[in-house]
Amino acid sequence: MHYERWRRDGECGQSDSKLNNPNWRYISPEHGYVLVRDGKKLVFEHRKVMKAYLGRPLLKRETVHHKNGVRDDNRIENLELWSNYHPFGQRVEDKLVWAKEIIKLYGDYTPPSKAPETDKYFIKEY
Repeated sequence: MHYERWRRDGECGQSDSKLNNPNWRYISPEHGYVLVRDGKKLVFEHRKVMKAYLGRPLLKRETVHHKNGVRDDNRIENLELWSNYHPFGQRVEDKLVWAKEIIKLYGDYTPPSKAPETDKYFIKEY
């Protein structure tokens, strides 16, 4: 009830002060991912860290993978950007068009493990 009211209205009675804290974080017992605030929305911390690293929002076809499988280890060097974007059909012509689109989209991407100064993208524990 409180979560739904907070999500809908941004208000939650007495516990509202906790949710207004920008450093608020929560590890969900259901799936083990860390939830944090992004404005009035709750978002997964690993997606927020990758968004900060990329300097842009994640695309719908992109996911963030934890290399070591630990869902609350959101250090940028532990995260990988995955894409489920793939061509329709198997014709060479289709694959070439798809390959050019991928290069245009990700050509300047540097994996976090190879990027300098990766610590500045890590959202520290609060």
